[in-house]
Amino acid sequence: RMCHRVLSLNFNFDFMREQGLLIQSFSCHSPYLQQDLAQEWASFRHIWHFAQPLGKVRSYLGEKVAFYFAFWGFVCRSLLVLCAASVVALYVEYRWPHYDLYTRGGLGLVTIAWTTCLGVFWGQREAVLANSWGVDGTTGSGVGTGHDLGHPPNPRFHGQWMPADHDLNALTYDCPLWLKRIGRILSNFVTMGFMALTIYIVFEIFNLKSHILRRGR
Repeated sequence: RMCHRVLSLNFNFDFMREQGLLIQSFSCHSPYLQQDLAQEWASFRHIWHFAQPLGKVRSYLGEKVAFYFAFWGFVCRSLLVLCAASVVALYVEYRWPHYDLYTRGGLGLVTIAWTTCLGVFWGQREAVLANSWGVDGTTGSGVGTGHDLGHPPNPRFHGQWMPADHDLNALTYDCPLWLKRIGRILSNFVTMGFMALTIYIVFEIFNLKSHILRRGR
């Protein structure tokens, strides 16, 4: 990793591959570290284990791969909540069939809330990992602009320099605080709007079903 970083500062490997000057470039693998990862992580016997040695994955494969597996591990753990809600909904629908529309509507609301919480909590987890690995892109991280993740800054982004949240002595290029607050308010408004629309549709379908049953009698 150190050799690759030093070489990347002096050579543009992507440009060299595009021009045909270089066929491919990759770092040499370590048989010892490969065996260690295979025993502790990259094996089918660990398929039911949620814990991952992200530190070793990051050290050997890089931050981009480590973030990939960290995200999907987080999603798999979060799906347990949705699975539990689905089992409860199936039981209620089987035990009380006449409440099936309410059950499905409630499961839809739980799914919306789960999706929102997933985005919020993963954002917090991602920020913790990025800061601990020194790839958060702030001047206080010791890395710089976050190119280690393979995502250069967006040139169309317009922000302003302001003190970082984790270190008031460091500056970060970010959106103004008032714009962040507007974004949060709009996001909550849209989420509540979708939830209200779901509830309205469920009640309308239930009323329509009741009306059809009364006419059938």
